[in-house]
Amino acid sequence: MSDTIFIRNGESLSPLKKAPFESEDTLQALLAKYPELLAGEQMDPGNPRRWVLVAREMGIPDSEEAANRWSLDHLFVDQDSIPTLVEVKRASDSRIRREVVGQMLDYASNAIKYWPVAVIRAAFEESSRSQGSDPDEMIRELLRTPPQEQAQASDLDTNRIDAFWKQLGINLEAGCIRMVFVADEIPEELKRIVEFLNGQMENAEMLAVELPQFVEAEGSRLQTLVPRVFGMTAAAQSRKRRSGSTSIAVPLNEETIFSQIEAAAGVDVTQTARAILAWSKANALNGRIDWTSFGFSPAFKGGKDGFCPFRVDSRGNVRILFQSLRFCEPFVAEAKREELIGRLNAIPGVVIPMDATNGKPAIPVSALTAPDHLQRFYAEINWVREQVEQAFG
Repeated sequence: MSDTIFIRNGESLSPLKKAPFESEDTLQALLAKYPELLAGEQMDPGNPRRWVLVAREMGIPDSEEAANRWSLDHLFVDQDSIPTLVEVKRASDSRIRREVVGQMLDYASNAIKYWPVAVIRAAFEESSRSQGSDPDEMIRELLRTPPQEQAQASDLDTNRIDAFWKQLGINLEAGCIRMVFVADEIPEELKRIVEFLNGQMENAEMLAVELPQFVEAEGSRLQTLVPRVFGMTAAAQSRKRRSGSTSIAVPLNEETIFSQIEAAAGVDVTQTARAILAWSKANALNGRIDWTSFGFSPAFKGGKDGFCPFRVDSRGNVRILFQSLRFCEPFVAEAKREELIGRLNAIPGVVIPMDATNGKPAIPVSALTAPDHLQRFYAEINWVREQVEQAFG
């Protein structure tokens, strides 16, 4: 990258010169205040990462009940409850070349083993309040949940926040973490190490963020920051499986999916989703349930390998899978798929567009929490099953 960039304002052109940060603490303070400088859209373009700061100088022990041995520069957590460990160095620090990698691996290996979620949550709440922020409000914003009036937060809201921290514990246990080095200039040696290690990792992620600053003149308040992420090579992207994106592979299991549903939609929706799973297991072909990072899908009798008419996703929706159902008789005919939409729309609270016959429209599970609504949904899925079984004989 050039050592000079230009800002155009009308007819004037102002050069900004690359300049080192005054101190490592200056760069650390900047990241703590503006987590978006970690460039989450570069790490995961399909689902840009967003963070809240848990704490600066987060202590890490090296054994059970031991005092903290190390101090991590920053601990952030993203919207999927993935801990993000950040170490900051200036380019002038020789440790940025190799030594910092071993340091980070020490931190990460002990953090996933000896960091209790309660300690992380308490550190977040303490640091948030010390900055004059409400910790629950910050999690709501991270999850993009509409804030509720203070003193009237619902049990649903509280349960979502609890589920968020529960998921962090699941991620830690599975080694689902992100390790990030930040410097005003990333040396070639560190780039190569990060690219190699990130390409070998599946549940964890190692990246480097180069964050140079450009200033107009000495003493000027005008400052431009241009983050650039290193480590997301083709090899790395092919190993990261979360939701088909280039981010970390969140562990795929029943507990993870329901924890995500609870974080996104609350306890009542999670209970209904569990009821749908139980019904699916009882009615699916040989009890077959397909689990992916998107959610779960029951497979019913029909066709060569069975068919999946719906999926319950990790955001608390039932997705009607017209995109695959349209290849299954008798739903090859668009009129038949339109008939199914009409039947489902007869359930109160369900509104599927009539032009969604080739997609995967969503029904909020919240529309099915009433027992009679859920039974009507089962009845329509059974109608689909009957139609397919009759077509295949």
